[in-house]
Amino acid sequence: MSKRALIVCTIASFLQFELNDLKLLAEKGYEIHCATNFDGSEFMYEKLATFHVINHQVDFARSPFSRTNLKALGEVKRIMRDIHFDLVHCHTPVGGVVARLAAKTHRKKGTKVIYTAHGFHFYTGAPKLYWLIFYPIEKWLSRYTDVLITINTEDHARAERFSMGRLEYVPGVGIDLTRFGAEHNTGIQGAENGIWLMSVGELNENKNHETVIRAIADREDIYYTIAGIGPLEQHLKELIAELHLEKRVFLLGYRRDVPALFAAADIYIHPSYREGLSVSIMEAMASGLPVICSKIRGNKDLIDENGGFLFDPHSMEACRESIAQMLEADRDTMGQYNMEKIKKFSIEVVQKKMAAIYESVER
Repeated sequence: MSKRALIVCTIASFLQFELNDLKLLAEKGYEIHCATNFDGSEFMYEKLATFHVINHQVDFARSPFSRTNLKALGEVKRIMRDIHFDLVHCHTPVGGVVARLAAKTHRKKGTKVIYTAHGFHFYTGAPKLYWLIFYPIEKWLSRYTDVLITINTEDHARAERFSMGRLEYVPGVGIDLTRFGAEHNTGIQGAENGIWLMSVGELNENKNHETVIRAIADREDIYYTIAGIGPLEQHLKELIAELHLEKRVFLLGYRRDVPALFAAADIYIHPSYREGLSVSIMEAMASGLPVICSKIRGNKDLIDENGGFLFDPHSMEACRESIAQMLEADRDTMGQYNMEKIKKFSIEVVQKKMAAIYESVER
């Protein structure tokens, strides 16, 4: 009988960051199952078919406080009752809680449980309520975790106080360095007359794009583009109009040519309040860009004074100062430094670490 692995996460679109893990499991001979919410992420069916994944629709809610997740727990328990899994690998906060609760009794029958924490809800600067709620939950659930994987140094240090079987550090999901760095024509007009700042990310409060927009309002030599969609799109459009920045700040929407945008931009800026380990910063580094980013968990693992500037994301003035410093810096040297540093976060490095972790739980 073939080995079976169950991947659990809240929403199916997240799995696009885990395709390398699926490839590893397929190569190791696992029959792969995914339990997640495909609503709104139907495009993932085709991607998962490459690895002959057996899909299970589970009605997860993204909010950890939604009662819908009690139903999701029942659904995942049923899946585990009906099918024996040798390995359960769970992701996302809600997926991690549900999967580990559902797998408690199955661990006694040999099921191994891996949880990848892509960014704990408790972090330096997090609201006290997050610490009161999420820290004890994660600490308690760690006892039902054979391997806990963290992707940044701050989370790793905190998890050392937990009770999992083993704690591992893996530097993110892995960056395919071959996809970045080539010259392309982006079709964006006007930026050749000034400095082009670029961001990639959902248009939401956490990504904090408004701080950058306000910081460059009086800098006529700076253009700013944001690739992404999200709930704050209309708000940001109104802000751009209010500040009369329609000719210098552009919302590009969802883009499939992000490597080309990186190749054409001058500076990457990432002002978010919270990150685990930002994929877009890593992609910008691989593209040879200098980076301005918020001084937070994860970002500090990627960017140091040799590759860019870090600032307090709550301060528009701090953001403006970092931009001014970057305009005076040797940006080419910073970009070259970032291209070299990001090699430690490459897909080859991550796959080697993940392969070793999967092999260790099979012993």
